[in-house]
Amino acid sequence: MDKRLLKWIKGKGYFLEEGSECFYDPNKKIIYTNKRLKSKNKLYSILHECGHLLVQQNTFSYEKRYKSQVEGLFDKRKCRSLRWRIDFLKEEYDAWDRGYRLAKRLKIPISRERYYDYASKCLATYCRWVTDKEWHKEYNQTPKGKMNNTISDWKRKGLICENRDEYEYIYDRWLN
Repeated sequence: MDKRLLKWIKGKGYFLEEGSECFYDPNKKIIYTNKRLKSKNKLYSILHECGHLLVQQNTFSYEKRYKSQVEGLFDKRKCRSLRWRIDFLKEEYDAWDRGYRLAKRLKIPISRERYYDYASKCLATYCRWVTDKEWHKEYNQTPKGKMNNTISDWKRKGLICENRDEYEYIYDRWLN
C-alpha cells in the first residue's frame, strides 16, 4: 500500500481495514478494502472510497449536486425514482474521478488507462442496476427482519436510516 495514501487517510481521521468488500463508513471513519483483490485493484478501490470521502466532505455542495440522494434519506418513496438511481450513479462516477485526482495530487504512480478500465467494470454493475425496472420490488418486498444484499449495502453506506439515532446523525450531517 502506498504510504502517501495511508498518511492522507490518517490525516482525514480515518482508518483502513481489510474485509470481504470495499466500502467507506463515514460514521465509523473506516475505509474497508477487499483483502482478496489484487494489489493494483485494491489501490484503485481504496482511491475510489477516498473519492467518496472527498465528494461527501462539503455538505452544501453534496446536497446541491446530489439532491435526490439527500431527499431519499427522509422520504423512502424518492429512493424508488430513476432520478435517485441516476444521482447514485453520478456519485459513484464522481468518487472514481476524485480518487484518480487524489492519486495525482499525492503523486501516486498509477496508469490512468488501467484505473478507468477498472472503474468502468465497477460502474457497469451500477449501470445495469439503474436500468433494471424490477429492482424496486426487491427493495419494497423484503420480509420484515430480513435484508437482501442491496439493502444491507445501502444501510452500510448510510443511505437508509434504521433508527432515530441514525436519522439524527444524517439530519445533522446533511441538513443542519
